[in-house]
Amino acid sequence: MWVLVRSFLVLFNELPIDKASVKKGENSSQVVTAARCVNVGLFLSNALRRDVKVIIGIVHNDELKTITFPGDTLRRVSPDERSIAFFLLKASIALQELQEKSEQVMDNGIILERTSLETLVSQWPYGQVFVASNDSDSSIADVKTSEGLFIYPNMHAASTSLEKYGALKCTSTPERFILDINLYFDSQKEP
Repeated sequence: MWVLVRSFLVLFNELPIDKASVKKGENSSQVVTAARCVNVGLFLSNALRRDVKVIIGIVHNDELKTITFPGDTLRRVSPDERSIAFFLLKASIALQELQEKSEQVMDNGIILERTSLETLVSQWPYGQVFVASNDSDSSIADVKTSEGLFIYPNMHAASTSLEKYGALKCTSTPERFILDINLYFDSQKEP
């Protein structure tokens, strides 16, 4: 169960990634965005955010494939985009072999899962799920807890299935959404 941590779920229709692109550092815009989300979500100048998880989700029909970077158990992943892209590639290859409705933990702590969006979201209490929305005026200051699931849909199909959850004002990019939330809750911590 994922409750009791701050988790970010960034959804994509696809995550086009291959060895040649990662090697050259010429990744697709989706891979660059995913890598930046992991970077701003987890990495501090001298440490990792141990109370945060960044979930990269690829939605196809009713299936959700996730690559989760958990701050509390992540090992051997550097904050640079190329390193993160390498682990996204490795995880994508392993996801292809993973059976439906199953989970696997890689040797570096990254968690792979094939599930549904509904199943994943149902792991959090209703009041702890927040979705970035262009139609919302609510800000992160309206959220009373730093624990929960913060979703950046990045796609229309997922947005409509998530309309029943708390909406937060959408930022221009998912990495900015993650950064703003982390910075806000960092500022709320006792010194």
